[in-house]
Amino acid sequence: MKRLTMILTAFLLSMVLVIPVQAHPSRLVDEADVFTDAEEAELVAMLDELSTECTFDIVAVTVDSLYGESAEDYADDYFDYNGYGMGEHYDGALLLISMEDRQWHISTCGYGITAISDNDLYQIEEEILPYLSSGEYVEAIENFAWLSAGYVQEALGYTMFFGFVMVCCLVTVAVTFLLKVDPEYGKKK
Repeated sequence: MKRLTMILTAFLLSMVLVIPVQAHPSRLVDEADVFTDAEEAELVAMLDELSTECTFDIVAVTVDSLYGESAEDYADDYFDYNGYGMGEHYDGALLLISMEDRQWHISTCGYGITAISDNDLYQIEEEILPYLSSGEYVEAIENFAWLSAGYVQEALGYTMFFGFVMVCCLVTVAVTFLLKVDPEYGKKK
């Protein structure tokens, strides 16, 4: 019986070791072949660093065509069906740039919907639109990434601060109940 248990355990361990681990998809997808290899490497490094730092996927995609879809639908589907998003709610944001259609869209998912408000999206648009219009796609993506990361960190900072204040209040209340005060304290003798 011991031998059968050891063989079964060894078999199960070997099966676990054989299961492939799926790597995270690249956060820069240049289907339109807009960037040089050096630009791609620089953008991927920046997107990876910001995404890891924020625990929030920041993705940029260039395509030749939307193939009849709206930019919003294409961007949303690209994010949803290509393995993007971090955490249980698939937190992230994606900038889609379509060359042939001259359209673009920012898609948010999970915490991105809350952290990057409509006003924030407008601010990002104001910042990146001149770069997109002049064909400076590296600068557009860099600005999109930095602004997205900033809005996420700002939102997380506020949430963390609120949580910290609530914990401090609870600790104060708990300590108050735990203090033993002499019932005669403060009374005139």
